[in-house]
Parts: sequence; C-alpha cells; structure tokens
Amino acid sequence: MNHRIILISAFLLSAVFTGAAFGQENESVCSSPSEPLGFLLGVKCGVNFVRYNTESFTLSGTTYKNGSGIAPLLGITVEFPLTEYNTHFILMEALFDSKSGHFTSENSPNTLSATATYLKMCVGYKHNLFVKDVPSGPGLSILLGFGLPLAEDQPADISQAKRSSVRLNVCGEVTYDIPLIINWDKAIIVTPLIGYAFPVTLVDD
Repeated sequence: MNHRIILISAFLLSAVFTGAAFGQENESVCSSPSEPLGFLLGVKCGVNFVRYNTESFTLSGTTYKNGSGIAPLLGITVEFPLTEYNTHFILMEALFDSKSGHFTSENSPNTLSATATYLKMCVGYKHNLFVKDVPSGPGLSILLGFGLPLAEDQPADISQAKRSSVRLNVCGEVTYDIPLIINWDKAIIVTPLIGYAFPVTLVDD
C-alpha cells in the first residue's frame, strides 16, 4: 500500500511541477501578444520509472535477473519558438538523470541495489497542436539525449562488466502547456508531460 501511495504521489508532483517555464521576450521585439517569445527558460523535474533487462547472474548464492526502480529527474530546459504562434520549438535540456533501481532475485526475497546517475544533455524538437499567442495545449516532442556517468555504485562481483562511457537515448514525449500568468511580454507556463526513453546504448554488457 505504501509503495502505491509513493507512486501516485510522485506522479502528481511530476504533473504539477514539471516544466515550469518563465518566458522572456527580446528587447528588440515590440510587446504584442501576437509576437513570439524570445525563449522560455524553466525547471524540469519529475520521476523516472526505470526497468532493467538482464541475463541471470549469481552473487553469494543468490540468482538475480531483471530489475526496476523509481529515480529522480531534475534540470533546466530551454525552448526556442520558431514560429509566431508557438507551434514549433527547438528544445535544449541539461539534466541530472538517475537510472537507479533494484535487481530482483529468482530464488529468494533478496534485492540488489544499483546506482546509476548521469549528466544528460538533450536537444530536440517540439510541436504544439494549437496555434496560440502563448504556448498552450497539447504537444509532441522528440529529443536525443547524451549522458555522461556521474556515479555508479554496484557490487564488486559485477563491477568488472564492460561499462558504457556514454549513454545515448531517444525520448518521445506527450506534453500539455498550461499558461498560468500572461502579461504581454512575460508568461509563466506549467507543462505536465509523460514520455518514454528508448535506449540506444547499453548500461553494460
């Protein structure tokens, strides 16, 4: 029951706080609701629902295979509108991205913890479905992520596995921009989102 409460609470917090953006307009652009924002800068935070796919391996007489976990995601995101009515954007992100989790045992109730955190840089494209003066409504985005390992904590028995020096993935997201404050040349926008990161590289072999 406590596990379910944690999952639900984490999702709600992610939906409320993910992608709060502060719009700033270039000084050279006249203040008008029909003019595009120069850029949107904000904080991106949420949770990763991590799933590991592994072969069976044995430690201290216990056999483990596969795993999962819930881990944090936190960083800065920038959106550059490409059109006057906020339908096309270039995205850039710098994130603390954790993929930590627990391997499950096939023959005992034991679990095995593994920590994997990355400094992740992303670049991508976002398309909003509605033409608006300020970004609002549903959208779709796709990003290419490049991650550098920050910390890895794994049992010594499996630390000899060949580690990947970088992590690459392609992430697709469904977004929904919600303008909270609009004041001609400034806007505060909250963007709940859900996405899936498809791994291009393995954590190890």
